Amino acid sequence: MLEWLLFSPMQMPMETARIFLAVLGMAVASYYDLFNNRNVPEMLLYGFLALAFIFNIVFFDYDVFVYGVVLAFILLVVGFALYRVGQIGGADVIMVAALVLLLPINPSYLEVPFNYPFIFSVLIFGGTAFAVFSIFFFARIIAKKKTKAKPNYLYLSLLFVYALFVYLFINAPFFSLMYFGIASVLLLSSIIFLMYRNVIMEATMEQVYVKDLEPEDVVVQEKMDLHMKRMKIGNVLSQKNIDALKRSGTKSVWVYANLPPFLPFLLIGLLVALFFGNQLFLIF
Repeated sequence: MLEWLLFSPMQMPMETARIFLAVLGMAVASYYDLFNNRNVPEMLLYGFLALAFIFNIVFFDYDVFVYGVVLAFILLVVGFALYRVGQIGGADVIMVAALVLLLPINPSYLEVPFNYPFIFSVLIFGGTAFAVFSIFFFARIIAKKKTKAKPNYLYLSLLFVYALFVYLFINAPFFSLMYFGIASVLLLSSIIFLMYRNVIMEATMEQVYVKDLEPEDVVVQEKMDLHMKRMKIGNVLSQKNIDALKRSGTKSVWVYANLPPFLPFLLIGLLVALFFGNQLFLIF
């Protein structure tokens, strides 16, 4: 089954229309993520997901349909689990699933040697762009700290891991500057975050009145009172949780606020993958 999905001849019908819809949907969702307080209308999210599914029905191709639906289902399950623990937003999960349905494999003009899931390239490029932004985002938070931020120097030991990575990579049978750059950005941004994690997390905490809470706000578990714990409030607030908090008389809740949106970086990843996605396969 896996071998068939990866290596059978596969061509997406209406490829240009799929690309157009994917870029348009991501652009609109990114606009709301940026300028509507990270609140993407549910009608847009589920409408885009439904459109992607219907598109596959109207322009049906058995192999492409099965590939897209299976991969979208897997990513929905994994994404929902991450959403429930507050690692990613619900809008991110839906948009990723819709992209998978529209563009399950790389467009034919990229000439990728096998049916590699296109969404992986999107996430790699988008995640790298987000990591670069995060370095400056973290630096701004640290610079605004009134008292001197104390880094956890223990995590500097990870630089030895990075040095080993550099040595092995340079001496590998093949060398790709793109792979090296992507891995370096991801590793170095992670080290910076871990060193200043406490400062960064504290700076993004905000006490919000219950009346101003919105679904998908991420609760600061360490600042939940006993009353909220007894109510079994999860990491991510639902409308049901907010209504329960209002009825209970709770005045305010600590949540993580002012976090950077991710959908614009997913859009960047999509655009880069559409033009340079085949650069990830030069070793083949």
